[in-house]
Amino acid sequence: MISNQVSGTQVDEVADGICHICTPPDVIRGGFTFNSYLIVDDEPVLFHAGFRKPFAVTAEAVGKVIAADRLRWIGGSHFEGDEYGALNEFLPAAPKAEPFAGRVGALTSASDIAGREARGLKDGERLSIGRHRLQWLYTPHVPHGWDCGILFDEMTGTLLCGDLFTQPGSKAPPG
Repeated sequence: MISNQVSGTQVDEVADGICHICTPPDVIRGGFTFNSYLIVDDEPVLFHAGFRKPFAVTAEAVGKVIAADRLRWIGGSHFEGDEYGALNEFLPAAPKAEPFAGRVGALTSASDIAGREARGLKDGERLSIGRHRLQWLYTPHVPHGWDCGILFDEMTGTLLCGDLFTQPGSKAPPG
């Protein structure tokens, strides 16, 4: 479903209880998008809060599925604006939410920036949120993304990550 006509933000359920929130940026055309994932469960997760400036658009997309105040976890694959930029905007809207990141990301960035202490997940650690059980897989690479990790949902077999197959247009092959 299109959650915002002006931005073109779209929300689609990609697996049982997992919604993909896709927002094309104003400054880059040709199929490039920024992506968040909302996992709806007893303890809902927003994986990638999105940029700070379009917070209202991301919050609107979340609100089409669940009320933002139901969020229990907000985190991302690595510390950049498209993953954590709107974190501090979401925290007042989600008073029970706890920020999370990999241990390195929580230590070096998320806990420093967030208004709340971030939970640092170690490699292989599982986060049970109800029916879904998410496993943090540490995937550091240098010089960019040394704090990087991905979430694997064991219930649906869905891998959630950021910046995978980033491409400048919809007709370009992933690479």
